[in-house]
Order: sequence, then structure tokens, then C-alpha cells
Amino acid sequence: MPTKKVWCSAVARILSKKNGGLSAPEVAAKLAQELRRKQQAKQLDLGKVCATVGITVDYKYLNVDAILHETESGYLATLNTATNKSRQRFSLAHEIGHVVLHQTTGLRQAFGHLSSAERQSAEGSEIEDLCDSFAAELLMPMESWQQHIHDEGVSIKVIKRLMSRYGVSMPAAARRVIEASSWRCLIISWEPVYNNNVLIELKGVGCWESFLSGKPAWPNNIPNNPEFCVPGSPLYAIATNGETTGTLRFPFTPTGFKYIAQSGVFITQHTRRVATILIPESYGWPVILKSRSNCLVSPVVDQQQLSLLNACN
Repeated sequence: MPTKKVWCSAVARILSKKNGGLSAPEVAAKLAQELRRKQQAKQLDLGKVCATVGITVDYKYLNVDAILHETESGYLATLNTATNKSRQRFSLAHEIGHVVLHQTTGLRQAFGHLSSAERQSAEGSEIEDLCDSFAAELLMPMESWQQHIHDEGVSIKVIKRLMSRYGVSMPAAARRVIEASSWRCLIISWEPVYNNNVLIELKGVGCWESFLSGKPAWPNNIPNNPEFCVPGSPLYAIATNGETTGTLRFPFTPTGFKYIAQSGVFITQHTRRVATILIPESYGWPVILKSRSNCLVSPVVDQQQLSLLNACN
């Protein structure tokens, strides 16, 4: 079992002390819930939230996702125009978190006024994690996401649906699906690597899991090998420019166990990525095929998959 994190920063201690029995991330999420209750829409209007906490928003090219400044009338959050809208939304929600934590604790370091060296410290890292917890709950309320996953299962279609409904990126949605799921699963994001318009390999650029302790092992790159271009694999999704389901033993799974795998292509403003969901074969089919709309017929379908596909229809 994963070891429970001990939160040591002054910001975390004050948050926990004011809310006995709750961890610092739970308090950060609770603060986000209080702001969210003022709106009914699933895709939160962050402009209204900014007005509530006194933040003005500006956009310009930056070498970071966002910068927060104090002004005479409140705060100014500047967002990087080089990032897509879903990333800008999460960055803005993160900056709102800094302001709310600052207002709640009274500590200047909660606002994010840290030097580069301080940001790399344990305290600086904790503050950034707490603002991420705040942002995740503000944009993707855990209770709602748990209900979605319970009703619809874990699939590429569900991730895409939640991305659209809540206005978040694929990495943010993948992480939240893992956090909200009661099933063991792993989601990997891949970046296609080309040479003269020829696909060379898929590079692992993100990995989120619910069944290993600590950080997941980073996936190895997958060469463009016909051996791996089979239903369910990310290479097959790239080849068909769609979604695919199958039973696989991937080269990057350290145990060598078989997994139910579903892969699909995600296209955003600036990037083209592929995501793969891996679920232990022992109970994977009912999870992926829980919702009728998740049923994907692969060119190669085994008898167990066929019976479940028929049940969905």
C-alpha cells in the first residue's frame, strides 16, 4: 500500500489545524468546493471565480504557464498564450488556489512569492501540490467524477467526454479518472515521433496509475514495429486514427501480465497524442464495456469480448 504523505510546510500545518481531521490537500479541495457551489454549470466560469477573489487576467507569451502578481486593487494572473485553452484553465485555477491559500493562512509563501531555489524546496513543492489539488477540485469535482466513472466505466470515450464537459486537458482528465476510479487501472500518454513524415516510435510523455505504490515506472518508448501494431495498442490507434480495444501483453509492463488495453488518438490545439488505458485482464472487460457507448469492435475479437459486446448491444 502507498505510504501516506506527511505534510510538513507551514501552509499545510495551518490548513490542517483550522480543519481538524482533514489533510492539507483535503482542506484545499474543500476551499475549492466552497467557491464552486456559487455556480451550477459543470464547466466552471473561471472569470466569475476570479471576480470573487479579486483576480484580473491577462495573456502574453511566457516561458512558464502563468505568473501571479499583487496589484493596488487585488491580483493579476498572466497566462501563457503559447499553451492551449484547457491548459490555461488549469493554470488559472492553480493561481486562484495560491490566492485562496494566501487569504486563508495569511502566509506570504502560500501566495507563491518564492525564489527559484525556494520553489525547489520541500515547502515550495508542497505549496504547488496543494494548489494543484485546489485546481483539480475546482475544475473537476471529485464527487461528480466518481459518479461518472461509476456509471460509465473507464474508457477513451469517457475521458474525451469528460474533457469536453469540464474543459480540461487529456493529462488533467487522465489523472482525475485515476483518482476517481475504484478500479485498478493505468493510463499512459504517448507522443508520436516522426522522421520525414514516417512514424519512428511512440514516446511515453505521461503515466498515471492506481495500483502501484509510489511513482509509476515510466513507460519505455515503443518502436514502430508491426509486432506491436495490434488491436488495443497505441500503434494500432495511430494507424487507424481512431480508437481500438484488445488484450495485450505490452513490452513496458514489468510483470508480463496480460491487460485489457484501449487506445485512442487525442488532437488538441497544438499537439497530437495517443492515450492507452491498461486494466488487469481479470476484471477489465466489464470496466471498459460498462457503458454501451464504450463498446469498440476490433478486427480481432476473442470469444469473451464478443459475448460482452453482444451484451452491450
